[in-house]
Amino acid sequence: LLYAEPGFDVLHFIGHGGQAGVLYFEDGSGGARRVKTDELARLVRGRVVLLVTMACFSEKIVERLFPEDDEPVVPAAVCIDGGHPIAARAAEFFSGSLYSGLAQGRTLKRSFDDALDAVRMDDVVGEQAMPDMDDKPTPWRRFILKGDGELSFPNVSAGSARIEEIIKRSPHTKITRTDELFVGRNIEMAALAELLEPPQFGLREQKARII
Repeated sequence: LLYAEPGFDVLHFIGHGGQAGVLYFEDGSGGARRVKTDELARLVRGRVVLLVTMACFSEKIVERLFPEDDEPVVPAAVCIDGGHPIAARAAEFFSGSLYSGLAQGRTLKRSFDDALDAVRMDDVVGEQAMPDMDDKPTPWRRFILKGDGELSFPNVSAGSARIEEIIKRSPHTKITRTDELFVGRNIEMAALAELLEPPQFGLREQKARII
């Protein structure tokens, strides 16, 4: 963020936030790095046009980026009222519709409203499937728009938007589970199964403790 010129039209953060008003970035060793409001403000001021934070409690940070008695840190921001966990599907539906609208030249407010409708009408996370509860609002009510709703990106046409990670992924990532089948690895799978078998009748030692 510090060295990217001329900056970013949109910075989209997907991750975790804390009740104290912090976002959790990944540090160089794969751990969590708490980024407070003042740190985030220094990173995005003058470098980001639209800040999107899909993280719990991110509204606490975004509100501080729009002080009542001073200029906003960024022209516009979209965040989640993160007092309760929100389904990933809701965030994905919302984000896809938001960027589709922006890529078609619509204003941020129009794109935002259309994205709310996309979530609201969904069969899985919409208001019919997940209605308002006394202590938890339906997902489509949880998205918040701050700042300039008339913002648009006329120079970005549909199909030409480029999405990239700011930095390469850290090598210290966790192994993720997949439900896909192993194909063409029967020999290797048999060898792994044999390594995991316990000693039988004392005739051989266990070949491996950890695989």
